[in-house]
Amino acid sequence: MGMEEKELIAALADQLHQTQEKLLAVEGAMEMLLQVSPLEQRRQFVAAYRAFADGVLSAADDQPMSDQMQASLTLAINAYLEAAGQPPGRPGTR
Repeated sequence: MGMEEKELIAALADQLHQTQEKLLAVEGAMEMLLQVSPLEQRRQFVAAYRAFADGVLSAADDQPMSDQMQASLTLAINAYLEAAGQPPGRPGTR
């Protein structure tokens, strides 16, 4: 492997780490916002988020997605629902 390839791999790894760090910060902020939000706002969020999640998962049904990616997506969706004090699960499957 040449120097250019090694530099490219190092740059991609650095970008991946930065993206992971940003995502962790966003997830933490989102969870804290949900926890301190009044009950009515959490209910509104849950209704809107479940509709969003259903759309995302329905699109995933139409376009192939790896099992690992679908599991990760479902886990992330469920984490936000739980942070809002709601049971996890795909809309219509609860």
